[in-house]
Amino acid sequence: MNRKMMRLFIIGLLIVSVIIMTGCAAPTPKLGISIKIEASASTWREGEQPYDIYGAIKEKLEEVGFEVVPEESTDYDAILHVDYEETKGAPYTPIGRESIAGYGTNITCDLRLVDKAQSTIFETEIRATTPYQTSGSLYSDAIFMFKTKLYFEYLGEIIASKLGVGGATAVEPLIRALGDENSNVRMEAAKALGELGDATAVEPLIQALGEEDAGVRRYTAEALGKIGDERAVEPLIYALEDEDGNVRIEAAKALGEIGDERAVEPLIQALNDKVPDVRRYAAEALGKIGDARAVEPLIYALDDTYVGDTAKEALGEIGEPAVEPLIQVLTDESTGDFLRWDAREALVEIGEPAVEPLIQAMIQTVKDIDDYYNYILIEPKYALVEIGEPAVELLIQALGNENWCIRAIAAEALGEIGDERAIEPLIQALGDENSEVQYQAEEALKKIRGY
Repeated sequence: MNRKMMRLFIIGLLIVSVIIMTGCAAPTPKLGISIKIEASASTWREGEQPYDIYGAIKEKLEEVGFEVVPEESTDYDAILHVDYEETKGAPYTPIGRESIAGYGTNITCDLRLVDKAQSTIFETEIRATTPYQTSGSLYSDAIFMFKTKLYFEYLGEIIASKLGVGGATAVEPLIRALGDENSNVRMEAAKALGELGDATAVEPLIQALGEEDAGVRRYTAEALGKIGDERAVEPLIYALEDEDGNVRIEAAKALGEIGDERAVEPLIQALNDKVPDVRRYAAEALGKIGDARAVEPLIYALDDTYVGDTAKEALGEIGEPAVEPLIQVLTDESTGDFLRWDAREALVEIGEPAVEPLIQAMIQTVKDIDDYYNYILIEPKYALVEIGEPAVELLIQALGNENWCIRAIAAEALGEIGDERAIEPLIQALGDENSEVQYQAEEALKKIRGY
């Protein structure tokens, strides 16, 4: 073999090697789902075009195997609505100069993926702006910051995950991003992992709860709540004592989302936190968990200006175990007016399970206080009226109680509820031996009949 042939042979081998090493990679597998992009874009820069958001997103979707159909197509599986806007940002003055060199750019990109029935599958908002330190091109730097946002960089993978196709391809890169040197990237990664909801991310996110950066810890706690894995319960309980109030808030929220009873006692302790929103979300979480141990602390929290309304809702969610303690508060002569009101509202939140105990509480009370106008009797009546229709049958039965106070209160309550089922029993009550019962029955009938 002469030298020329030898050189050609060697070149051929090199070409084959390159093809084998780099040219034979498998093409991106098709996902079998078509998406139409409907994009609008605007910019504040006169005479300039905004960033080609349509082309950029099309590329992101095609990279993971989606088919992007033409804008005029009527044959597609989903539509991605894109609203991209560039607005005028802050003025920039270089160090050592007094005059403004230019203005930054703020970018907002709203994304919403819907199916053919217009039901939302996924939506998010991406924001970026020209950084404080720039490379010299204020606009280009804003675009660069936008392109580094994780919801943009991994948009195709995130949408694939939401549609349940192609595997959770975004998880591994996002987990790696939790270790990025830039804390903003780590925060974005934590948020994105929460959106994906893949349990693969739980252990890395638990590790990230020990981050030095409070912002990362905050979004990590939020992400763990969205994923809802019980492995995160103990680390999140520990995070309830974090030095940063926002971290404690997200930890309380997350524990409520997970709903594990191990969190009950720590959340009860969090009702005493110095940050009002920590207390509020602790109360909300206790309502979601629904454990009876939280009843007394939540009743105490009714007096908290910042937490009272949430505590009422939480007691309503706990339901029947909260009824008797709330009635005790309602009928206790030493209870303050505001706490009595809140206890009543909590019983209304509980609804039907509170009806019979409220009537029984009135019956018990009149054994000691034979006074129709006593507020301890009136408060349960107000609660029964607000509960409404579920209380009607038992109130009708109460028209036959041996005590005239109970009969009169039942008649009055039935009139205020206005349910027509009470008409016949109230007509019978017109013949009651007690004049107050007769009067209340007559007034109730007027209200129900509308005259």
